[in-house]
Amino acid sequence: MYSAAIGYEFKNRAANLKLYGYDLFRQNTNIRRMVTELGTFDTRTDMVEQYFMLSFTYNFAKFGSKIGSNRRRDGGRGFDMMW
Repeated sequence: MYSAAIGYEFKNRAANLKLYGYDLFRQNTNIRRMVTELGTFDTRTDMVEQYFMLSFTYNFAKFGSKIGSNRRRDGGRGFDMMW
């Protein structure tokens, strides 16, 4: 199962718009075959199929901050990752 995301930051990195795509190649199927001396049994389980999600995030901590400043109050820098 392959997933991907693409995003865009704007408003001095205070806002973020992302488009996520899950199961891009429609490979999320669960089919199991069990062969015994009594016979062959096939089981298919319904899974969540391909879907897309659009998200918008706004960082209110940066609301009213100086232009060009991307430091948080605790001195660290923020980032996000998708696996």
